[in-house]
Amino acid sequence: MSEFRFSPNPNQAHLINWQPWGPAAFAKAQEEDKAILLSISAVWCYWCHVMDETSYSDPEVQDLLNQHFVTVRVDNDHRPDINS
Repeated sequence: MSEFRFSPNPNQAHLINWQPWGPAAFAKAQEEDKAILLSISAVWCYWCHVMDETSYSDPEVQDLLNQHFVTVRVDNDHRPDINS
């Protein structure tokens, strides 16, 4: 059985070192003297998928984010309080 993919070019956003929202991410940012890049997404969000398939899948963007930021990803449906 062949693997089914929703896109012929699946996004590579998982190559970014995403951290969950919480004290550990903010402590890491402070320890490493880096800014937080917060990405709030949702499964139903069209533009979130566009970001995953374009910007966040670009190897240069991935390298930049992984080197210079603590990246935090939040699912809006699980943590709507963060986006309110």
